Amino acid sequence: MEMERRAPLVREEFCEWRANELADSDSFLLQLSPAEQSEIWAVLGHLRRRGSMPGPLRRADVPLNGLCTRLAGLRDDIVFGRGFGVIRRIPVDRLGDGEALQLMCGLSAHIGRLRVPAEGTSPVTEWTGMPDPQADLFGLLCLSAAPLGTSLRLTSAVAVHNEVARQRPDLLGALYRRTSLGRPVFKASGRVLSARLGFSDLERHAVDDEQAEACALAHEIARDSALELAFEPGDLLFVNAHHVAVGVAQGTPSGFRVHDVSAVRGLDARSGRVGAIALSSPHIENGANDSDSEAGERAAA
Repeated sequence: MEMERRAPLVREEFCEWRANELADSDSFLLQLSPAEQSEIWAVLGHLRRRGSMPGPLRRADVPLNGLCTRLAGLRDDIVFGRGFGVIRRIPVDRLGDGEALQLMCGLSAHIGRLRVPAEGTSPVTEWTGMPDPQADLFGLLCLSAAPLGTSLRLTSAVAVHNEVARQRPDLLGALYRRTSLGRPVFKASGRVLSARLGFSDLERHAVDDEQAEACALAHEIARDSALELAFEPGDLLFVNAHHVAVGVAQGTPSGFRVHDVSAVRGLDARSGRVGAIALSSPHIENGANDSDSEAGERAAA
């Protein structure tokens, strides 16, 4: 029974990536063609007829033609593959913020299920933190950029986990133990990995020397493997919150800043404006419980 609960050191290798592997690739981009932009306008017209902010939508509520197939492929990459994808060229310059966010809700229905917000609140707000810490996926729509532009740093948490396992398997268990924040860096259920804390400045939340060493290694691997992504008006970024950490690229001018150690939850729109949406996915096993994390720690011991 004890052996059955032990998880393998390396998890979900098919989901890991590093910046150098994507440097010359646009495989994560869905650039809207003129025909697909026409579809976008048709979707917006449909949502306008439906009413103001549409609230929870199902895929069937947002009819699409050719774009539907491409969104399904993007969704599969986000849920089962690299963990993120970008829809580019949404015409936000020709839309009011309300219409742009309404369109974001409609497109998001083809990626996941909109998590119902608290009563009396909008399902889309300006980005001042992760929309919902229990979300499986989240989306960010750049409505306007910071004055000198904005770059995001995306890190594959799966790659960080597996590289720690390869380089220093003796330290991996420390990342499954709770930090001073009350949460571990990694949780797992079977072979399914979940990482919620991000990797910036983790060392200061370590509870002992071994965990501090493990956090420092994870931070170093994350820094060296992160992808810098230009985040431009009209970009709609979807992220698998279990597998990819999002922060702001070093040197990005004020307009977005990182606070708290959780990069995913630490984007604060001050001059650039970013709409945010929280989604759930029936295909993702929601966060592993504490006993799963303890199993991961034992496996690394």
